Amino acid sequence: MTDLQRFAKRQQGPGRNLNRVAGAVLLLFVACARPVTIPQATPVPSATPSPSPSPSPIPVLGSLSTERALQHVRALSLDIGPRPSGSEGERRALDYIATTFAGAGLEVKRQPFTRADGGTSVNVTARIKGADYSSGYLVVGGHYDTVPGSPGGNDNASGIGVVLDLAAALSQSRLAVEFVAFAAEEIHPVSRKHHEGSRAHAARSDKSLIKAMLSIDMVGAGPKLLIVADRRGPSDLQGELLAIAKSIGVAAGSLSRGDISDHTSYSRIGIPAVLLWTGEHVTFHRASDTFDIVQPDALERAGALALEWIKRRYAQSA
Repeated sequence: MTDLQRFAKRQQGPGRNLNRVAGAVLLLFVACARPVTIPQATPVPSATPSPSPSPSPIPVLGSLSTERALQHVRALSLDIGPRPSGSEGERRALDYIATTFAGAGLEVKRQPFTRADGGTSVNVTARIKGADYSSGYLVVGGHYDTVPGSPGGNDNASGIGVVLDLAAALSQSRLAVEFVAFAAEEIHPVSRKHHEGSRAHAARSDKSLIKAMLSIDMVGAGPKLLIVADRRGPSDLQGELLAIAKSIGVAAGSLSRGDISDHTSYSRIGIPAVLLWTGEHVTFHRASDTFDIVQPDALERAGALALEWIKRRYAQSA
């Protein structure tokens, strides 16, 4: 056997077989120990959630106060007294009303206008902060002037007392109601014109935005509340208020009359408008129209009906 044959035989021995096995195991271990890169899954973009619609603000309604309304009647008829157009009394009443609206937290504006006799009188408007008036609104108002020589307890400190009380109760509601205190409603002794303040306000307003108008005039002396429609204007609003009065237990009747109050300035340009009234009292346009004839329960009836009407109007549109 040659040396070459003997070397080949040694290579085929058992030791070499073990070496081959160990080498194979080592190679397998090294291969397994190498870091393996795992491909990352492509992230699936999550759907962007649609924003939830903001809930409509819930109206914050305060309470009416007959005592508060009476305080306003007292201030106008006792502390200030007669308030004919162009008088110092009218100016003092204007300041009182504007201050009261502002004190309740409303946005107040003074709206001067020229009367037929050439003098100037001023309406006071008050809007509720945060309310959207661009889609339409209600007008609730009454006149604050008087005929000469009358302190106007019923005509119309009573109506203004209710309007100011309503404004305080609704001041945080964000409901689109414009409160207006009209000047120069009474017949002027020189020009013989009347309802000049409401006509000025109606003329300067966008009538397409006024949904309805409620005049509150002489509501302090009488056993029954009357809902008066202009015989020359739309009257569906009268039936609406009569139904509401019945549902809340307010004694009310209906009338159709001519141009007797500020609601006609609106009904005659196509805006639904009515008057809340307790009829002509024996003190009508006299010096005896004083604070003491005003009945608290009459003010309460007028305020309750007006407030319920406003609430239902906005509940229907919600």
